[in-house]
Amino acid sequence: MLLSVAGDLLLFSVTGLGWGMFFATWIRGFSPLDRLSLGLAGAVVGCYLASFACYWLHLPPAALWLFVFTGCAAVLRRRGAIGELGRDGTLQGALRHWATLVGWCLGWQALVISYSGGGWSGDWQEHYDRAHFFLQHWPTDHLFNGLYPLPARPPLANLVVGGFLGLVGGAFFHFQVFSTLLATLVYFPLAGLVQKLRPGAHPQALLLGLLMLSPLLVQNATFPWTKLPAAFFIVLAVGLLTRPPLTETARALTFVLVALAAALLTHYSAAPWILAGGVAWVAVNRALWSSSAHRRGLLLGAAAGTMLFMTWLGWSLATYGASFTFTANSSTGLAAVTTLAERASHTLGNLYRTLVPAWLWEGMPPLLQQSSWLARLRDQWFCLYQLNLPFAFGFGGFAALVRLLLARARSRDPEFRFWRLAGPLVIVITAAVAPPDALGLTHIILQPLVLLGLAWLAASAHTLPAFWTRLWVAGLAVDFIFGLVLQFGVQSLWLDRWLNPGHREIDHIIQLSQPAAANYYGKLRIGAVHLAAGVPPAVALLLLGASAVWALAALRSSAPARQP
Repeated sequence: MLLSVAGDLLLFSVTGLGWGMFFATWIRGFSPLDRLSLGLAGAVVGCYLASFACYWLHLPPAALWLFVFTGCAAVLRRRGAIGELGRDGTLQGALRHWATLVGWCLGWQALVISYSGGGWSGDWQEHYDRAHFFLQHWPTDHLFNGLYPLPARPPLANLVVGGFLGLVGGAFFHFQVFSTLLATLVYFPLAGLVQKLRPGAHPQALLLGLLMLSPLLVQNATFPWTKLPAAFFIVLAVGLLTRPPLTETARALTFVLVALAAALLTHYSAAPWILAGGVAWVAVNRALWSSSAHRRGLLLGAAAGTMLFMTWLGWSLATYGASFTFTANSSTGLAAVTTLAERASHTLGNLYRTLVPAWLWEGMPPLLQQSSWLARLRDQWFCLYQLNLPFAFGFGGFAALVRLLLARARSRDPEFRFWRLAGPLVIVITAAVAPPDALGLTHIILQPLVLLGLAWLAASAHTLPAFWTRLWVAGLAVDFIFGLVLQFGVQSLWLDRWLNPGHREIDHIIQLSQPAAANYYGKLRIGAVHLAAGVPPAVALLLLGASAVWALAALRSSAPARQP
């Protein structure tokens, strides 16, 4: 299995980074990191289109090798321009940091015997099946997890991962690897944003450390679904709106709209971001409407984004019809709301549970009751980090962010004004459109907001007073222990085996919650072979240790010299 994983890494790097660097060489006027992020977005979209074309044309999965080999040829043709771009120090650092983040996430991934945590159940199997739907041409009336038709979710990430599975085999551990690789691409636009907010190597290395210690990011990067790939496109769009070159602002708007269309093709949770970001941008940049260049950029971006989204929507309309296409999505709670009073109650309830961890005193729902005190403790922390917005930034990160926000409360900077409007607006829209949730909604739509907050924290950390810095660092230690060690200690069954050494594997599982048990039985039912089945624990721990050492070395070597 180790050789197969190495092959997966090589294939993804050659294809994704190869096409990404090729596209980046044709983009001018932006920073090297923005160019690479745009190139990677182009590579992901290109892989989506190639995989969808193979499905449309009923070509064998091996036909996607043409996309890989064409990318290699394109890299050779542009090797001079790629070499010139690759000599940029910030870009080289970002590539090293991304590789470190990949190693860190795959190390944790390789410990997972069975997925568990809160109410997360079955989604990993649904997206695995969705990849195979396109790969094996399943019947169009197939219901995923026995509930959801194909139009219930957009297909970009499923087609991208499914395309790679068609080249290496459809085993589940390949699906884990490619899903993690795709999820971690979000590092690049975050690094580009940090670089614009505060140029230098130190903020980039600090960002890497924050992401490695973020339970929200690591837990989502190791649970194979599509929220972080959607966040990649959303963060890219926001980054392009942040301090673009004055001569490129109109073209940046075109890229922004295409990126948002790709985000919507990846996960429908991008819709509130499109609405909130659009309203905030128009309110803050009204003067730009008088520029014909900016209007042209908006129209071009809208046309290109619509064409991209119609590759999916048009096919769905032709295959399923309008009624089924538009009603199949079960992610909105508006359908159950009939009166203004009910809508207000619905919104305020979701808002309250997303911002305040009310379940701490109201108690966990019956679905998460379990006999294992250790897993019960894990679920309490898991719900804090994934579902509650303040704690999603980290145990000390939210306090540090509040301190930074208070310091800039009176800022007239257009970027700060944009976020002062867009941030609260996307939170309210999330609470209004999502179904009622007893625990909170952060992980569904607000992941990009958390990641952008961590990027801003990395860029602004040097302005924190000493007390707040110490509080923040102490919080990072709490995040590591209760958000990572505890979470993966339960998912690997290591902690329970240590406490109950005589128990069989099934004895450990039956002590867990219903969603956790359902994941285990689902794994047995489909015969899913996890990375943990073929990667020795020592190798996983070595990978984690090496990634941690590399991150610390990067942080130390890039730290600004102390003044005498």
